[in-house]
Amino acid sequence: MINGGSGRLATVGRFTVVLAMAAAQPGRSAQDQPLTVVEEVFEARVIEVVDGDTIIVNDARGPLTLHLDGIDAPELDQELGREARTFLDALAVSRVVTVRVKSRAPAGAESIAWVELKGSSLSLALLEEGLAWYCRRHSGNRDLQRAETMARVKKKGLWRTLHPMPPWQHRGEANCRQDTQALR
Repeated sequence: MINGGSGRLATVGRFTVVLAMAAAQPGRSAQDQPLTVVEEVFEARVIEVVDGDTIIVNDARGPLTLHLDGIDAPELDQELGREARTFLDALAVSRVVTVRVKSRAPAGAESIAWVELKGSSLSLALLEEGLAWYCRRHSGNRDLQRAETMARVKKKGLWRTLHPMPPWQHRGEANCRQDTQALR
């Protein structure tokens, strides 16, 4: 059982894939039901930090660009944009991370993934330092929401100023980056 439903884990090479049963089909046993990939999980080395919320990892298929799930960091030309990238670079580059792909994009585009280093979320680390916004419309993760709230209360990073400009507004978009990517 996975998360209260029927399903199982499968390990394929370096990948662990969470599998879930599709809708039951009459005349088939539970073992013969078709499976759907729900989550792709693997370990990979961070080879580059592109900006404060985007990394490139080397997975079994080669380089993979990942946008960190649940956050949107300032663009490089915004206040604290370079600081966010420097923080993430110091934290993750050349280290092996656990990647949980939520949405795999075509080659060359950014996939959305929850990324952890030694069990700690990179998204959470950026929020705790006040170096990113929590994407409320995209993620229901209360830990991320609490981390942003605490950074605001402590006036860390972005929250030292009264009204920092969110990166999606800087880009001329209506919502944080993950929201617009999900619509593409």
